[in-house]
Amino acid sequence: MLITKITNKITAWSSRHFSYSARVRIINSVLVGVISFWSRIFILPQQVIRRVTAICRNFLWGSTHEFKKMPLVRWEEICQKKKHGGPGIKNISN
Repeated sequence: MLITKITNKITAWSSRHFSYSARVRIINSVLVGVISFWSRIFILPQQVIRRVTAICRNFLWGSTHEFKKMPLVRWEEICQKKKHGGPGIKNISN
């Protein structure tokens, strides 16, 4: 159900052409917020966390089901704080 909710949100946003910084803000505010809410109620399995991370990663780089884009940077670097040179996306795996 969580993956379906996030996928539906991403599908609605994918028709709009957001900038990279807008996608970072959406991931941090909306998607991580939904995950935080659900993780306080339920213990999320690692498989769900990995799938949600993949959905966020694909949304950040602009990948769709039909067209996959190669990531420009490793996800670990994307999850670095801004003061360390990253965009500051919160790592939900931790």
